[in-house]
Amino acid sequence: IQAQRGADEAALRCFERVLEREPCRAEAWNARGVLLERHGALAEAEHCYARAIGCAPRAPTPRYNLGRMLLGQGRAREARALLEEAARLDPRGLPPLLMLASACHRLGDLEGMRAALERAHRLAPADPTVLRRLGDCARHRGEAEEAVRWYGQALAVAPDDAVTRWNRALMLLALGRWREAWPDYELGLELGERRVAPLPGVPRWDGSPAGRLLVQWEQGYGDTIQFARLLPEARRRVAHLTFHCQPELAALLARSLPGCTVVSGRVPPPGPWDAAVPLLSLPGVLGLAPDLIPGGVPYLRPDPERVASWRARLAAREGATRHVGIVWSGNPAFRANGDRSSGLAAFGALAGVEGVRFHALQKGPAEAELASPPPGLAVTPLGPSLRGFDDTAAAICALDLVVTVDTAVAHLAGALGRPVWILLCHSPDWRWGTAGERTAWYPTARLFRQPRRGDWAAVFREVRASLEGWRQETEAA
Repeated sequence: IQAQRGADEAALRCFERVLEREPCRAEAWNARGVLLERHGALAEAEHCYARAIGCAPRAPTPRYNLGRMLLGQGRAREARALLEEAARLDPRGLPPLLMLASACHRLGDLEGMRAALERAHRLAPADPTVLRRLGDCARHRGEAEEAVRWYGQALAVAPDDAVTRWNRALMLLALGRWREAWPDYELGLELGERRVAPLPGVPRWDGSPAGRLLVQWEQGYGDTIQFARLLPEARRRVAHLTFHCQPELAALLARSLPGCTVVSGRVPPPGPWDAAVPLLSLPGVLGLAPDLIPGGVPYLRPDPERVASWRARLAAREGATRHVGIVWSGNPAFRANGDRSSGLAAFGALAGVEGVRFHALQKGPAEAELASPPPGLAVTPLGPSLRGFDDTAAAICALDLVVTVDTAVAHLAGALGRPVWILLCHSPDWRWGTAGERTAWYPTARLFRQPRRGDWAAVFREVRASLEGWRQETEAA
């Protein structure tokens, strides 16, 4: 009763008195663990849950609580064992199965995730959370059509569920059904999946003629580079357009968007503004579809002096006929970075390709992998010379090819109209679609897709064969 009233300290003292009298009272140990966990005392909470399990070996609740808490701490393997046992002890319970599915997902066991969710579906075939999670599982497995089907069933039960609508929008985008998806893609702003600085009192732009329009960047560098091509089209509809972007991209974009005013900084400029719009809302406002993307490629303009300097620098290197830039990791702060990043070791499959010199365009913590490159792979580190995107753009223009995982460099090379091979995980971001080796965004890009989750070896076998053929073709040309 004390805990229900929010008097946690009094409740803890009460549980202590109960356990002094009855040291094997499982429900008291479990309830005490819940309160301690609520207050961040995780080690003490773990002890309490463990005591509850010892006192009541067949009670599912302490196992569920401990498994849930351990999963939140990143201890997914321990959590899965506890949650499997909780689900066995509570065969009619949904929470253990849903949490077990989360533990399996964290461990990369998508078959286990699906099995847990299918058991949950048999128990509650109309539960919207179960239906949404089945959609999530299909999405992680790269089964976009199946995901849309499950999300549709979930929305038939709970049509206003924002998370389901957002996830369905992502799958519709991946399938090329963009115009169906754009309205619910806006829900990402409400859910925190997309973040822009608030502008109280400034109307949201709907594409109609306006005076002074502010477009705000959001998400990562790659997103800004990709959707910057839409700014000239937006500019044609308004009297004046200002784009607030990341400082690292300001110089490159200012040179590339002569009809727009490019500014940067931590907060948007004060205006006054007649309307504002987040950058990734422009596709919906402009009515984009896969066969209707405004602007041509290239749409970014590198600094010609920097390009000339990089070309001279690479020409001075002997022993190579073709120069190839490589990137093996994205931003580690991005939650899906582990899936999309191959690591430098995977590039070892390209060692020994005759007539090719590799140059690392990698920036950030993953540069440290150059200290121990894969055997036989000679890589020239360019990172120390790349002080910003202007330098990286110039270096890309001096290279013959870029081979990169799905990160900002992929978008940069594509926006510059340079040859780029983009290495994709099994369930990539929506913008790369679900199949094929071409993308409407960048005509000079070629996509290499994992045939199954985590199979970078298959990707690099294909890349090596293609690289050897590319070298021969370019030499002949």
